[in-house]
Amino acid sequence: MQSSLFDPPASHTADPPTSQEAEDRITASGRRDAHKRVVLELVSRYPGCTAIELWARAPAEVVSMLKEPQEVRRRLVDLRYAGLVRQDGFKVCNIRGTRMVTWVEARGDGNI
Repeated sequence: MQSSLFDPPASHTADPPTSQEAEDRITASGRRDAHKRVVLELVSRYPGCTAIELWARAPAEVVSMLKEPQEVRRRLVDLRYAGLVRQDGFKVCNIRGTRMVTWVEARGDGNI
């Protein structure tokens, strides 16, 4: 999958230049798209979970690939922007114990 001009920026305009550099690196390497695919698979497998719950349910090889729960959140934003997932309300997260957004697929085709 190639990056699209319609992908949201992973960094913000007010972020330091290192954030833009990191965004460019992860996008050019293909990791951003690979991470989007695995996060979409997690949402498909575990609909109605929070980002932290998705991270906690991920197999060890996915956790190793993504490195941190924040990466799940980042890719959920990308997937939401692409129209592939949507927020589906709120619930008390089983991991954090605080109310958080839940996620589901926005459409059934599963293509990024």
